[in-house]
Amino acid sequence: MVTFMDKIRRCETTLVVIKDEQGHKFGAMCFEDWMPRKGFYGTGESFVYTFKDTDEVQVFYGTGNNQMY
Repeated sequence: MVTFMDKIRRCETTLVVIKDEQGHKFGAMCFEDWMPRKGFYGTGESFVYTFKDTDEVQVFYGTGNNQMY
């Protein structure tokens, strides 16, 4: 079986879209290649988002208070 990480390994830009069993829609936009490593990684350009109960997207960016994305 091919895992999610195997599918996106070494992709430099990815848009992740997820719909869970309760119908919640959410995901992330990532601007760094996906590789197993310790700690946090990502860039200040990355963000996560949700659609909540509507089709209007809510976007959450890093605060810039630290380098943990």
